[in-house]
Amino acid sequence: MSQSVFAYVKRCAAVAWPGSALVRARDVRVGGAMAFTVSPIRLAWRTAYVCVTTAVAMLLPFFGSVVGLIGALGFWPLTVYFPVEMYIAQRRVPRGSRRWMLLQGLSAGCLVVSVAAAAGSIASVVEDLKAHNPFCWSC
Repeated sequence: MSQSVFAYVKRCAAVAWPGSALVRARDVRVGGAMAFTVSPIRLAWRTAYVCVTTAVAMLLPFFGSVVGLIGALGFWPLTVYFPVEMYIAQRRVPRGSRRWMLLQGLSAGCLVVSVAAAAGSIASVVEDLKAHNPFCWSC
């Protein structure tokens, strides 16, 4: 989600300091075969961005619970359900076969784990909201 922010900052830096060594990308070789391009502004900006967002996240009292909820909601469909269904369709696994039953069982088991994790995260958010009132500025 942050790629557009990174691109915007890089574009602004290129306009503000055209031809600067800070903006110019350099090819860096690792060993004899591997090479990649590095831009000092890109490295510095992304590092600062990660540090600031991590600090802000640590200041929020129930950030971990919210991240846990998002992870629980995204785990099953993105990591299990869609890949399993694509595998079944791509390999043409016959419905009702042993492999199909095992894959569906795996998917159902992971769904149960994901629902339990989501319930735990919701309970944690509710507990955190009892201790902190995020909308009360004078409290």
